Amino acid sequence: MVQYTKVKMKYLNYFLGILCFCFELNSALAQPENIPYFNPYQGRFEESALDLQTVFTSNRIIVLNDATNHTELYQEIVEDLAEKVEKFLTDYTSLLGVEDHCEEPPIYFILSEKLKNSETHFEYHAFYCPLYFEKIGHDVIFLNPTYLTSSSLDFFLAHELFHLFDKDRRRDKWVSEGLAQLGAYLLTHQMPRYQITQFFAEPFIGLEEFPSGESKYYGHSFLFFYYLYKNQLRNISRLRDFIECLHPQDFFSQEEWTQIFKDFSLNKLSRITPLLAVPENIEIKEYMVLYIAGSEENKNAVEKLEISLKEQGFNVEVLRIPQENSYTLVLLTTDQH
Repeated sequence: MVQYTKVKMKYLNYFLGILCFCFELNSALAQPENIPYFNPYQGRFEESALDLQTVFTSNRIIVLNDATNHTELYQEIVEDLAEKVEKFLTDYTSLLGVEDHCEEPPIYFILSEKLKNSETHFEYHAFYCPLYFEKIGHDVIFLNPTYLTSSSLDFFLAHELFHLFDKDRRRDKWVSEGLAQLGAYLLTHQMPRYQITQFFAEPFIGLEEFPSGESKYYGHSFLFFYYLYKNQLRNISRLRDFIECLHPQDFFSQEEWTQIFKDFSLNKLSRITPLLAVPENIEIKEYMVLYIAGSEENKNAVEKLEISLKEQGFNVEVLRIPQENSYTLVLLTTDQH
């Protein structure tokens, strides 16, 4: 009788254990409710909540699928994505010398075709919105399921994760995006080639100019921070100290900063087709460079522009760069008083 009771209790405990496990599993996979969609193209939350299904969960991340998606989602793709995210989180912890996010609420990764966009000329692969943490208690990164099997997603995923690690710093947009581009490069060893190509197609923009999500601005900011990394920041402790600064100029003296900008500008010259003449109506900004084909007429025009800009308070320098059978006039502005 005693032996029978022991066996019965053993099986009872076993089944209770299974029930507890099932309860914990169901709790872990509970469907988050009342999560609105933040539309990055319009810069606002939409009123209706997303219809989400949990497809993966761990102590650091939860992957959610938008039920309205048309893209078929395979479990192995979800698992590959989760493995990649976990690796990037670990890599950033090591690179930045920060604490692991294990103790924080898990990050939501939402796969939603709402990121598709036919209204503008660009479309997000991934998007991080820092407003979610205060709203729902979790950080949220949206992923465009169209690119789930594309190698390019790695770069954009790493880019958005840098923003998450950097969310407590209030930086100028060009600095924030440039550092995220550099972080993505360091984790994936990929370059944003399309964005770089777009910059060289329209290179006459200011370094600190970042008015919209156009690819050329991302390309320009990446090139600058990549140049800084290659020439100034290869030491890991120096790189970490640099990232701690809100603005790159805080890390260097004014003299160093001006020289870095000049060297960076000349470094780009081999990839840029100089203008045939000085543009009549171009808007000059701080930390901007014009490359103009050398001629006596252009030389006179550049001299007049230089005088005009100095009268407007710009610090201006004009360089004459010899080339194979000609020369290029390089006009650089730095800060404006």
